[in-house]
Amino acid sequence: QHVHVNDHAFWLQRTDEGIMQAWAEDDLDIARAQGYAHAMDRGTQLYFVRIIGQGRLSELLADNEETNQVDTFIRQAGFHREAKQVVKNLDQFTLEYLQAYAEGVNAFNGSAPLELAIAGVAPEPWTPVDSVVLLKLLSFLGLAETQQNAEKWFIQQLKHGNEDTVEVLRQVFSPMLNGITPELVELIRETNVDRTYIPKELFKLVPRARASNNWAVSGAKTKSGAALSASDPHLEVNRLPGFWYEMVCYGRKSASEFQAGITLPGIPGVMMGRSNKLTWSFTYGFSDMLDYYIEDCEEESCRGFDGKMKPLTKIVERILRKSGEPLDVYIYETQHGLLELSDPRREGIPQKGKYLSRATSTKYGGASIIGALRAVPNVSSVEEACKLVAPSEVATNFIFTDLAGRVAYQQGGTLPKRKNPFIYGVQNTDDVNTGLLPLPGWLESSAWEGKYPPSEHKTVVDPEDNMYATANNNQNVVGKPMLFSLHMGSYRSDRIYDQLKDSNELTLDDFKKLQLDLYSRQAEAFMNVLRPMITVDHGEAGRILSSWDLHYDVNSLGATVFEIFYQELLNDMFEPMLGGARLTFKSSDLMIAFFHYFDRFLLESAESEFWRGQTRAQFFARVLGQVSAMLDSRPELLITWGERQQFVFNNVLFQGKFPFGFLDYGPVPMAGNRATVKQGQFFETMDGRVGTFAPSWRMVSDQSEYRMWTSLPGGPSGCPFSGIYDSQVQEWLNGEYHLIELSHKSFLIAEDH
Repeated sequence: QHVHVNDHAFWLQRTDEGIMQAWAEDDLDIARAQGYAHAMDRGTQLYFVRIIGQGRLSELLADNEETNQVDTFIRQAGFHREAKQVVKNLDQFTLEYLQAYAEGVNAFNGSAPLELAIAGVAPEPWTPVDSVVLLKLLSFLGLAETQQNAEKWFIQQLKHGNEDTVEVLRQVFSPMLNGITPELVELIRETNVDRTYIPKELFKLVPRARASNNWAVSGAKTKSGAALSASDPHLEVNRLPGFWYEMVCYGRKSASEFQAGITLPGIPGVMMGRSNKLTWSFTYGFSDMLDYYIEDCEEESCRGFDGKMKPLTKIVERILRKSGEPLDVYIYETQHGLLELSDPRREGIPQKGKYLSRATSTKYGGASIIGALRAVPNVSSVEEACKLVAPSEVATNFIFTDLAGRVAYQQGGTLPKRKNPFIYGVQNTDDVNTGLLPLPGWLESSAWEGKYPPSEHKTVVDPEDNMYATANNNQNVVGKPMLFSLHMGSYRSDRIYDQLKDSNELTLDDFKKLQLDLYSRQAEAFMNVLRPMITVDHGEAGRILSSWDLHYDVNSLGATVFEIFYQELLNDMFEPMLGGARLTFKSSDLMIAFFHYFDRFLLESAESEFWRGQTRAQFFARVLGQVSAMLDSRPELLITWGERQQFVFNNVLFQGKFPFGFLDYGPVPMAGNRATVKQGQFFETMDGRVGTFAPSWRMVSDQSEYRMWTSLPGGPSGCPFSGIYDSQVQEWLNGEYHLIELSHKSFLIAEDH
């Protein structure tokens, strides 16, 4: 297909698998081609997420209490409001890239996506602001939102808990919560704390990102002598169409011959992938870019640094509705950030008192990564690539490889500079600021001192062991301020290093095998304590665990029994001390992301008053006895891991409500778990919706070859009636890959047309 956009032209053709290829003149025409392809294949995804990010669901799609709540949250969060300011301040390099992409989207003159046509929605022209809104929305959900939920959970526990609560939080999250004082607890208990913040309905509509893996090895460790790369970002995958859109782009006058990988409908650029010069991928970095403050408020003012009451910044946004009267949303901001009120549709402060405000370091940022994604494919060395992504406002762990066989790591994110910061890996006093506890907003000593420059972000070039891996694990540097206050632990990254460290003949087959690895280092650590305590009295549960190989394959009974044991262990230990709060993997964001902190307490605290007069091993054995009795009385619980972890790929708009499941795929089993390299987290939200965190794309690549191997849970098209709507799902489920050939010689084909 030969396409003209204003005075520009490009050519599109699909591979046998339906993956879109584009031939264009330069980077800007590539952006136009990406916009056009996204509008053609993923129009519903493109416009639907924009409507969400604008807070216009009630106006354009459906007017009910659920959409009203989502729109209210979005307006309060200010994604669209902030995006307009971001675009005003953009550099020309990034702005022209976004404008070219918008031209491509708007040039597609096909019919409106079916789902939007049914709703009577005519797509409005795409603008650069829309791309920034999308980036800010997706960067928040499951990413920055995870940090926010954890810090809010700490506040709620301190507000409603007792002395045991305080002590267990100190020990589990030591040393980050050593700064809990009686004075702070009393201040928190005086504060109005909104218990629910993000409407659960929002997560039905937009996938959450959580865990991810990426790793690379230098040519010194490979059979080919070239650097090898692997990437598998983890998202909620139980939805169709798939989140990412694979694309191969050739630029005749670009500095690189090609750029190929996953793109995100709504944003230009290859998010993760490769050129002929470079390979790049990232995981979420868990950099702490958010803090809570306690504000002393009265009417529409709060106490300032000088002790006097200062007017709050007041913003009023109006939500238009399809059938009801408009809703006004009242947004109040302090000198630190957004004031959290339980009912933002009510004007003013409900009553005199203390409230929480939330400061975020990315308020008027978020677009520099787009400019970086334009530039990265055209550079030749890992050092150049690191410099490009270091200023990114999104918290990322980038890994690069280049043609010289080299590897590099670069931290991204807008990192706030806190006064009296916690210095990682050295002895700190208890009054240092870890960023995890709320501070009095009226004290100037609580305020940030600006932000760390990109030059102070962590950079590793040519690692000593010739490899680098990230799996949302700790990236703090000893002797420097702690920038990652919470992370997901090292189970997956340790397993990756273990499997790579001893070989200097690594191949892509080794990387594929590792991406599908189901061995759990978490289970290994617990079974090392439990296995010596298993006796015949533990019955069938003990017998199964004794012979379990610690793999979470779909046919495993051991995985099922261990998970029941692990859940019971958590509840038996922590529920009494946390005011009855159950640490479940069904609805607790804290456990989904930060379970390893509780593991550390259970595995390292051999002697503790919390074992209630028992040794740790005895405590474990007693809980296993409870599990054995449970399974004896409820044999229906003893099913294989694949039977326990069943899910359906639902169409994102119809959510399984279309007759006969016509738009859905499944049910299918999910292998893996939270601590396996092949991520397979499975959870249920408070509203009963099934969610899964699993590889949303798998890629392995050898820098010496013009090809890459990938797998994606979905298909290129967002149209349910297309033959490439779910065409790659079974391949993904089978752990298979498709080959994408990359060659600049294909330009000869384009020239013939």
